[in-house]
Amino acid sequence: MSPFNGLQRRKTGNAASLRRTEKAMESVLRESEARYRNLFENSLEGIYQTTPEGDLLTANPACLRMFGFADAMEIAAINVRDQYANPEDRRAWLEILEREGEIRNFEIILRKKDGSPFVALDNARVLRGPDGTIHTIEGILTDITDLKTAEGELRRSLEKVHNTLKSTIGVISALIEARDPYTAGHQKRVADLSVAIARDMGLADELFGEIGMAASIHDLGKIAVPVELLSKPTKLTDIEFQMIKMHSQVGYEILKDIDFPWPIDKIALQHHERLDGSGYPQGLMDGDILLESRIIAVADVVEAMLSHRPYRAAQGLEAAMDEISRNSGRLYDPEVVTSCVRLFMEKGFVL
Repeated sequence: MSPFNGLQRRKTGNAASLRRTEKAMESVLRESEARYRNLFENSLEGIYQTTPEGDLLTANPACLRMFGFADAMEIAAINVRDQYANPEDRRAWLEILEREGEIRNFEIILRKKDGSPFVALDNARVLRGPDGTIHTIEGILTDITDLKTAEGELRRSLEKVHNTLKSTIGVISALIEARDPYTAGHQKRVADLSVAIARDMGLADELFGEIGMAASIHDLGKIAVPVELLSKPTKLTDIEFQMIKMHSQVGYEILKDIDFPWPIDKIALQHHERLDGSGYPQGLMDGDILLESRIIAVADVVEAMLSHRPYRAAQGLEAAMDEISRNSGRLYDPEVVTSCVRLFMEKGFVL
């Protein structure tokens, strides 16, 4: 056999193999294009391409539906700049894209063809030319209007529940104080001071409502204490004092089955606990006492010393500040004491 014939057969075989490879690659490419087209056409999210100036290059059916357009020809005539409800959003969006090259979960309010607004999350990236300039922006829009509406309704519902809860707490507080006119306003003043201390300490805003509500009913258990003991003008006997001390536990028993969003029951239970374990009803120490209870404990003592009682006159601000400062770290939380003293002595806080 001639070497030429063998070489020819190998060339022919290689050519055939190359054609088969090309056909296989074409088939894979067609399948890939079909999958992309199917994804583009049937995606529930809006897929688009625009120029940096806002001229629309491509939009899938979901994008058309979001904007209320009938077909691609109709939407092609718009400039997306005009669909922003707030032009500042467009400028901020473009600045991030130019700086970062992409943007994730950017919330914007857009306008449909009829002018009605809808809320969308935009995820986009830029395509740059050889010189680094942006020639195309492509992205995906997700319509979250229904989600935002539901969030708003839930927020309003929670606000209504919270307001109802506050009103209920107010009624309970008034009921307690009606039995003991000598301490009328005590819980409200303790709540005001507790929240002021929490704010001065730099605690999270969401704790203010919790602390204020707990302080507003911290003496709820006194509803079970005989009125004559609450207003007794002379020194209590040991047995009488033990009855008074039960109010923390009684308040806890009343509150524990109420589904508060915070541990109001435990906060009320612990407001007479002291860092060295000398408090009641559980004799807790330091880290076992909730921070909210430690704040209310200081506010409770200060308010009581600043107010008249059936058995004594008001003791004054100097005595109250001396009491908590002298026992800071032993009975009372040092950080709470520092904030309380600062409020009265430096910031002019008045109950």
